[in-house]
Amino acid sequence: ERAGYFHSEMELIFETFQLVEVV
Repeated sequence: ERAGYFHSEMELIFETFQLVEVV
C-alpha cells in the first residue's frame, strides 16, 4: 500500500519536472 502510494507520488513529481523542463 505505502509503496504504491510512493510510486504514484514519484510519477507525479517526475511528470511535473518534465513539464517544467519543457517550459
